[in-house]
Amino acid sequence: MLGRELTKTFETFYSGGAASVLADLQEDPNGARGEFVVMVRGAAPEPAGAGVSLDTDKLLGLLIKELPVKKAARIAAEVSGLGKNELYQRALELKGD
Repeated sequence: MLGRELTKTFETFYSGGAASVLADLQEDPNGARGEFVVMVRGAAPEPAGAGVSLDTDKLLGLLIKELPVKKAARIAAEVSGLGKNELYQRALELKGD
């Protein structure tokens, strides 16, 4: 989107692709006058965890080698977003293997 003469009497907005905006500017006799502001839409936010594959069993396995089960489950819960109680139970199962 392109804004021209924002907050002034002849405020004008042109939106669309670059070719469309250029065509609109060329058709407007005053299109080359004034101050312009270019507005660009940002990228869509990625869903949480997009592109990340987390092996919680591997994470828990590594953590329980170094830490008490309760602490390992708490850290894994913070990293993965899964429930602490669920991960605690899974850590107990893994430790028992």
